[in-house]
Amino acid sequence: MDRDRTIEDYVEVLRGRIKALASAHDQVARSDGGGLLRTLLEAELEPYRHQPSAVVLEGANLWLSGPALSVAALTLHELATNAAKYGALSLPAGTLSVRWFLDEAQENWVLEWTETGGPPVKPPKGNGFGSVLLERAIPHELGGTSIREFRPEGLFIRLTFPERHAFLVSEEEAEPVSEEAPAATAAQTELLHASYVLLVEDQLLIAMETEQALEAYGVRHIRTVSSVYEAVQAIRERSPDVALLDFNLGKESSQEVATLLRKRGIPFLFATGYADRTMIPQEFQDVPVLRKPYSITNVVQELLKMLPS
Repeated sequence: MDRDRTIEDYVEVLRGRIKALASAHDQVARSDGGGLLRTLLEAELEPYRHQPSAVVLEGANLWLSGPALSVAALTLHELATNAAKYGALSLPAGTLSVRWFLDEAQENWVLEWTETGGPPVKPPKGNGFGSVLLERAIPHELGGTSIREFRPEGLFIRLTFPERHAFLVSEEEAEPVSEEAPAATAAQTELLHASYVLLVEDQLLIAMETEQALEAYGVRHIRTVSSVYEAVQAIRERSPDVALLDFNLGKESSQEVATLLRKRGIPFLFATGYADRTMIPQEFQDVPVLRKPYSITNVVQELLKMLPS
């Protein structure tokens, strides 16, 4: 925290950065591994479109990898915030142009951020977090480059990163993923309402979010535990209709829980933060695996597959 900044200012800045990462996280969770640059830009710049010509985005449907999306989220958030406070977006006549393209000769993706019509710009005093982030994030994380020029007409930024971190997608692939509830028959809806779901998850925030989301879909009976011992006790007290197991529970795994559920003929899902199934024992290779962070829609869809139609 800067000495000349109030606590309130600091909280506002921190909240904005967390929100930017959350936006990237939402894309990764819905798509299982990345997101669109344009979607990220539109979400970040929407509050500053005080007139139709204020913001111009120019570029094809570029899909960023998960790591590239996170770095881009923070970097673009800093640029947008600074433009709104001190740059082109701080004045009604100011305009911002963002364009991105492939430099085939250098095998790099290029993003150019050009501000015009704003107040006179000058280099910032000192090296705060935002300045260091803009200068070093993409070079450090992605092996790219960052150039910042304080031109008379406004700020100019040129960011590049290797071609491997992104690729073009078609219009169909660029369509946003719907988060609406999956279609269910009347019988399935009643089963969801009546089902007893066991949730084995050692991270409280994930457990709370999953509980609330399942309740929103109509699941009324959820038992949440955080360890193998608690899970076994819960199953012995009352057999669930279906279970969602985080495979890695701190220093233990949910393999023992899965074995007990299988003996009782209870269907279950695994959830894991790993990108493949190598940690899942061979005897459970037929069990559906949700990669964390998972979309709750995917959870409900898998639950519906397990319930009688």
